[in-house]
Amino acid sequence: MNWIQLTAYGTLLFSGLYILLSFFQMQRIIQFSKSIRLRGLEYYQFLVPFRSKKTLEKNYLGGGPESDALFHKLMRQRSINALVFFLAFSNWLAFLLLIQFG
Repeated sequence: MNWIQLTAYGTLLFSGLYILLSFFQMQRIIQFSKSIRLRGLEYYQFLVPFRSKKTLEKNYLGGGPESDALFHKLMRQRSINALVFFLAFSNWLAFLLLIQFG
């Protein structure tokens, strides 16, 4: 086994671990957003994954600066986690293909 394969296996292992951590972080945000209650409204919109931000804001009937700030913070965190998950998964897949065919 040469150093390129060893590096690829190590990167594959750490990328896989990071994918798992990112997935559990997304699940934690979803569970947290389910439990939030502000002014009697619940954020069940976070459970629907492929809705646009505009649709979510239209469906959200709350008000006040603190509820809006929390809503935007959760939306931003969910977007960042989805991007990191995609990058880690594509990195993992690339190194898997490198090991298989390289």
